[in-house]
Amino acid sequence: MDDPLKLSQLQLFCSVVENGGYTRAAEHLNMTQPAVSQQVRILERQLDARLFVRRGNQVLLSEVGKVVYEYAQNMLRLDSRLRAAVQSLSSKENETVVLGSNRPFGRYLLPNILAEYCKKFPNAKVDVHYANSEEICEQVLNNMVDIGLVTWDPSIELPPRLTSRVMRNDPWCLVAASHSIWAREHTTISRALFETAPLITAVEGSTNWKIVQRMLSELDIGMEDYHVRLRLDDIESMKHIVLQGLGIAFLQLSAIQQELQDGHLFSFQFPAGYQPVQSYIIVTKTKGHITPSAAQLMNYLRGDNLN
Repeated sequence: MDDPLKLSQLQLFCSVVENGGYTRAAEHLNMTQPAVSQQVRILERQLDARLFVRRGNQVLLSEVGKVVYEYAQNMLRLDSRLRAAVQSLSSKENETVVLGSNRPFGRYLLPNILAEYCKKFPNAKVDVHYANSEEICEQVLNNMVDIGLVTWDPSIELPPRLTSRVMRNDPWCLVAASHSIWAREHTTISRALFETAPLITAVEGSTNWKIVQRMLSELDIGMEDYHVRLRLDDIESMKHIVLQGLGIAFLQLSAIQQELQDGHLFSFQFPAGYQPVQSYIIVTKTKGHITPSAAQLMNYLRGDNLN
C-alpha cells in the first residue's frame, strides 16, 4: 500500500461501480473488459483488499470497496475542483460555487435566496449539495464544498478550523393538528400537554434532536414527562404525521407558515419571555483559498438583504 494511487485507477474503479460491472464499464470507457479487470486487480493489490464480491451474475462492492468508493468519489471531486480553481485564476469566467446545505434551510429558505442572488448576478453558477450539519462541516474542512449552510446551536461545539457566522434565526414552534384534541384543550406549552400528547421528533444523535432536548430542558419538561411516538429524519415527514393528528412536534416557523395561515396547524404559546430560535449559520474554513465567486456569494449571504 506504499505506492501512491493514480486518479485514473480510481476513475476506472468508480466506473465499474456506477455501470454495474466490468462489461458496461469497459464499453463506457472504450476499453476491453480484460483491461478493466486487470486495472481493478492492480488496485486491489495496492490496497491489499478485495473491492468486489460476486453474487450470481452481479458484481457488488465488498465492505472495503464501499469505503474505497466513498473516498474515491471525494478525491475525484477534489481533482475537479482543483482544476476549476486554477482555471478561474487564469480566466475571467465565473467559476461554479459549491454550496453545502442541510435540508431544512435548503428546502424552505435557500431557493428564494438563490433566486434573488441569480437575478442580481446573472452569470453566477451554484451547485447545491444536501447533507446533515456534521457532514457539511466535514465537507468544508476537506474542501469538498466552498460554503456550508447548516443548522447549529450554541450548546453544540463547532469543529476546529472552521469560522461561522449566524445568517438567520428561525423561530421554533410547537404544533399540533388544528383538529386534534390537544389543540382544543391546550393553548400554552405545559407539562400537562406533554403528558397526553405523543412527541413526533427527529432521530437520536441528530442536531435537531439535540436542540429539541435542550428546549425541553429549558421548558422544565423531564424525560419522564413525555413519550416519543415516532422519530423521523425529515421535517416534511414529521409535519405530515402531525397533520394526521398523531402527535405534536417542534418545527421551525419557515417550514409550517403556510399550514398555520391555512389553519391546518395550531401553534402552542411558549411561556412568557421565552422564544427559542433555530440559528442557521454560514461555515467556512478559517484558513483556506476562497475563489472570487465564492467570496461574492458569501458576502451576499452575510448581507442585510436576507433579514
